[in-house]
Amino acid sequence: MRKLFSCTLLIVLSLSLNGCLLTRVNQTKDDLCDKSIYFEPAQSLIKISRPILYDSDIIALVGEEPQRISMEAGTKYFAYEAKKQNGSGDKDLAWRFAFIADTEGDFKLSAIEVDKKIIGVLSPQLIEEVMASGCDAKINKLLMTLSVDFSGVDLSSIPAFPEIESVLGAAMSHQGDNYHYEYLSDNNQPALIELKVVDDRLQTIDVEYWRYRFNIDLLAGQATSKIIGTKNRVDLMRYSLGK
Repeated sequence: MRKLFSCTLLIVLSLSLNGCLLTRVNQTKDDLCDKSIYFEPAQSLIKISRPILYDSDIIALVGEEPQRISMEAGTKYFAYEAKKQNGSGDKDLAWRFAFIADTEGDFKLSAIEVDKKIIGVLSPQLIEEVMASGCDAKINKLLMTLSVDFSGVDLSSIPAFPEIESVLGAAMSHQGDNYHYEYLSDNNQPALIELKVVDDRLQTIDVEYWRYRFNIDLLAGQATSKIIGTKNRVDLMRYSLGK
């Protein structure tokens, strides 16, 4: 669930920037509204019918180089992995971004492959509704934050925490209602996840990953995100003005 919200927020977060990147992300956000970006459950893919974002845009938005770059049948792939710090490899989390070349030879984002472990506990309808909620994201350009209202999304299909825990594995630490998870990329970039669980039901999700901090309140139906630190803000602004 947290990865799905993170993906939706990542797509629209750079609306707080200026320059050509802003234009491309605005166009991508519009595609969330008319469902030109959609979920393909059989392949665990978020597909993008009208590729707009460059491969370099994704590196800038993420804030680190991919762990692996590969070419398969004319499609370029960026692979990112976050290794769980207290568990076996089957509890690691992974993303793959797929890019296809346009008529000028530039590679643009055409699909995002979501970790099948996460998809396995979420219904396709829930995924589609969460993605659609990104269409109405509200941006505060001054504070460089965004918020998404998903209060109209039916969250009843989110499984109880024991099922979620079977996917994530045991928490690194547990105090009261809070469960703390830690991951680390091959580039030594941390990912921190804090879950609040009451009576086996997930209530809030807090994530620090890549350049961002995500806060997801399932009870209120609100998700917010902001860029962490001055350096990340400056790096993104510099890139957005230059490309």
